[in-house]
Amino acid sequence: MLWVLVYTANLPPSLIGMEAGVGSHFLGRTLREQGHEVRLIPAQFVRPFVKALSLIEPQ
Repeated sequence: MLWVLVYTANLPPSLIGMEAGVGSHFLGRTLREQGHEVRLIPAQFVRPFVKALSLIEPQ
């Protein structure tokens, strides 16, 4: 998780969305301290979003 903080520290303030989970609240607070806007997405909505993207962009 440390590499994410180092990477985002060098970015201009951005909107960052991530799945709500065990460590996401800690990570979200840390990213907000860096000046980013963080949105946590409930896990029940993440899976349908990933499935929709895989239909649009097949790997």
